[in-house]
Amino acid sequence: MSNIACQTKYADDGTYLYQWEKDSERWYPTEEYFKKKTKSEILQYGEVHNIFNDDKVTSYIEDTLNLVVGQIANFKKSELIRIFLESGVELTGKVPEEVLAD
Repeated sequence: MSNIACQTKYADDGTYLYQWEKDSERWYPTEEYFKKKTKSEILQYGEVHNIFNDDKVTSYIEDTLNLVVGQIANFKKSELIRIFLESGVELTGKVPEEVLAD
């Protein structure tokens, strides 16, 4: 029998934010998780986890969003969220500090 401690986090309004299986570190964010974050927090998450250097992300930024990779700090929050959720970048296991602290 597996002994995986599973943590599910909800916002105050009951919105599902993320789920994290602590033993396997298979944490992953949802769209609602990113929507609850500030643009600065989203940028920090991307920088800490080296998301913006991933080939899938740079291709998505240039080919789909028609934006310049070097100007990520100027992107809208909604564009940043799309990058994380639609580019195909692997987010599983890229756990932010506030989750680790829970």
